[in-house]
Amino acid sequence: MRGGCFWKAVLRISRDLSVFVEAVPDALSSATSTPWLEKLRIGLVAQSSTDMSSDDASRGEALERTLQALSEAFYPGKIELLDGLDIDALKSLIEKRHIDAFISSSGFYWQMLHGSGVRAIATRSTPYAVNPNASAAAVVLVPEGSGIEEFSDLKGKRIGASRPNAFTTRALPLAALAAETGLLPDESGIQWTYVHKTGGTALLWLLDVGRVDAVFLRACWLEENNVQIEGKWRVLEPFEDSLACRHSTKSVPGMTLAVTDAVSPDKAAIIARTVFTMKDEHEAPIWGGGCDGFSGRRQRLSNPSAFFWEEVSFGEKLNILGLQSLKS
Repeated sequence: MRGGCFWKAVLRISRDLSVFVEAVPDALSSATSTPWLEKLRIGLVAQSSTDMSSDDASRGEALERTLQALSEAFYPGKIELLDGLDIDALKSLIEKRHIDAFISSSGFYWQMLHGSGVRAIATRSTPYAVNPNASAAAVVLVPEGSGIEEFSDLKGKRIGASRPNAFTTRALPLAALAAETGLLPDESGIQWTYVHKTGGTALLWLLDVGRVDAVFLRACWLEENNVQIEGKWRVLEPFEDSLACRHSTKSVPGMTLAVTDAVSPDKAAIIARTVFTMKDEHEAPIWGGGCDGFSGRRQRLSNPSAFFWEEVSFGEKLNILGLQSLKS
């Protein structure tokens, strides 16, 4: 039902998502001799900020570990963190080459692909996502007995969401709605309530007290917070793919770490080496190889699983990602 139509709708809703950069940025062709002594400027959009909602601890912990690991990989004091940026501010920094790397949603990364010289290094892995390039989706919850049976029934309804510019928890479910009805967001008649940093707990409260008819949540948030929905709420149009938690939309890459064309290949290699060797408390990888876009395939890598990615040598990872390897 939501195959090709779904992606066509995503491309209509998120601007400039239809063009993908296959070439390695020209600036990656020059190397530096002491990259670990250079400043590394990292930008974080508000949705990937260290100052995120208190009930989204899983993403926050992964982000904190990543920033700590990167700070240890470079000379002390060389990490410059630009935190809590809005999308326009981060876009401007990338275009002016005032930033070396950024962590954002895959949606923002895709928007920057056309002409901005960015390259995905890694996509966050989770215990629920065997394939890190299919680790994010939205789950739409509606009350039992509400009469809302499919995405087309959301037209004109009151919907709770996190932010008006959220990719995973707004653009993706709206794309599913557009795929079924042909309606763009401004044509859907939806009445929005945004909770911003308050998070999923506030959205469930809105649904519980009848302030909204449906809520858009990040897939796997229910499982991470042990939320029981049976007998009270229902997942709208459950979608089945490799993502092992309840969701209503197709899975896409999640939190993405990318470099810009302001970074040298040696510095990019340090970033890649650092994140690809990170493990969580269960010794599982925190990051998997970056994705090349909507096709869901990694550059020249046939098997997209995190397990296979672990078996690839570091030098081969850099070649696959189009980066030059540091000589040890």
